Amino acid sequence: MLDFLLNIVYFCLLLLVMKKTIILLLILSSLTLYSQKWCAPGAEWKYTYDTPFWNIGYVSINYSGDTVIGTVACKKLTKTFHGYDCLTHTYNDYRFNSEYTYEDNGLVYILFEGVFDTLYNFNAVIGDHWGFPKKTFNITICDSNSQFHVLDTGTIIMNSIPLRYLAINSPEAHGYRDTIIEKIGLTNGYMFPFDCCNGATDGNEGGPLRCYSDYNFPTYKPCNYTMDCNYIYTGIKDNEIKIIKISPNPFTDNFFVDISESNTDSHDVEILNLSGKLLLEYRSLTKSQLIYTRNFDSGVYILKIKNQNYSHTRKLVKL
Repeated sequence: MLDFLLNIVYFCLLLLVMKKTIILLLILSSLTLYSQKWCAPGAEWKYTYDTPFWNIGYVSINYSGDTVIGTVACKKLTKTFHGYDCLTHTYNDYRFNSEYTYEDNGLVYILFEGVFDTLYNFNAVIGDHWGFPKKTFNITICDSNSQFHVLDTGTIIMNSIPLRYLAINSPEAHGYRDTIIEKIGLTNGYMFPFDCCNGATDGNEGGPLRCYSDYNFPTYKPCNYTMDCNYIYTGIKDNEIKIIKISPNPFTDNFFVDISESNTDSHDVEILNLSGKLLLEYRSLTKSQLIYTRNFDSGVYILKIKNQNYSHTRKLVKL
C-alpha cells in the first residue's frame, strides 16, 4: 500500500514538473518570437537613392548574420548600392560599410565607434523623445542631436502580425514627420537618419523606404511608393540595355548575369582585366547566364555588356 501511495505522489510531482517545464518553454518561445521582430531571418530593406546628375538607384540593407561585439550579441546589416551613374552612363552594384544592431526588450540599438546608441524605442509613450543615432558625418558640425518626438503610439496588424508603431516628428529637423513600425523602422525616411543640424535627415547614404520583407513577412511598401522594389529610372531610350542584374558581386567561383528584363533581344557579354585584355566572352545572350570564373585570380575585372546600339560596363570583384 505504501509503495502504491509513493508511486502516486511521484507521478503527481512528475506531472507538476512537466507542466512547469512546458510553461517555461512557451514563455521562452514567445520571447524568441518577439526578439525576431527586428532583423528577422531574411530581413531586407530597400531605400531610394537619388543624387541629381550623379547616381540614381536604390540601397538594399540585408540581415547577413549574427556576431558578438564585446559582450553584446548583435546582428550584421550589409548595405549595397544598386544604380546608374549618370556621368559615366554605367550601372553599378557595390557594397559599402556594414552596420551592427540588436534589439533588447523593445529598444533597438545601432553601433557607433564601439558604442551602441539608441536607434528606435518602441517602449516610448506620447511626449517621449530621444536623439537621432550619432554618425561620424555629424561629429564636427552638430552641437546636439536632432530628436525623435513621439506624437502617438499604437499597434497595427500587418501580415497577421501585431506590430507596435510610433508616430514621430522632429522639430529640430524642420518638423520632419514619419512613422516607426516594429520590424520595418522608419516607413518614409532612411533606416539610419543623419543629423545634419540644418534639418536634412538622410545625408548622402539613402532616402525613403521602398520595400521591406523577410522570410515570414511578405513585401511591405509604403503607400507613397508604387514602383517595383528594384526600379532604376535612367531616362534612357527604350532600345538601350535597361535592366542588368549581377549576383553575387563580389563573387567566388562564379556569378549570374541576368538580362531577362532588358528591352532588347540579345546581348554580348565580355570580361576583361584592368588592362583591357579580353578573358571571356558570351555571344547573343538572351536571358540569364552562369559565368564560370574559377580559374580567375582574385581581383577586379570589367564586365562589358553590349548590343548593336549600346554598351556599358560594370566592375566585378572576385574574392
